[in-house]
Amino acid sequence: MSERAFSAGKFDFLQVLIVRRTFFEANLSYVQSLADLAQVHAQIDGLLLTGGMDQPTDFHDDDSLRGQTFSQQ
Repeated sequence: MSERAFSAGKFDFLQVLIVRRTFFEANLSYVQSLADLAQVHAQIDGLLLTGGMDQPTDFHDDDSLRGQTFSQQ
C-alpha cells in the first residue's frame, strides 16, 4: 500500500523506507518468537537438557550412609 501511495504521489520515498523497515523488523520479531516457542516447547517435552553443565552444588547434609558404603559397613 505504501508503494502504491508513493506511486500516486501521496508518500515520499522516506516514508516508504520507514514502512519497509517496520515491516521487516516485525517479521524478524515474529520469527524470533517462533524460535523461542519451539525451544520452550522442546524443554517442556523434555527433549532439551538444561543445567547439565552447571557447577555442582555443595552437599551440606548428613552423609553417614555414604560413609558406611565406602567403609563396607
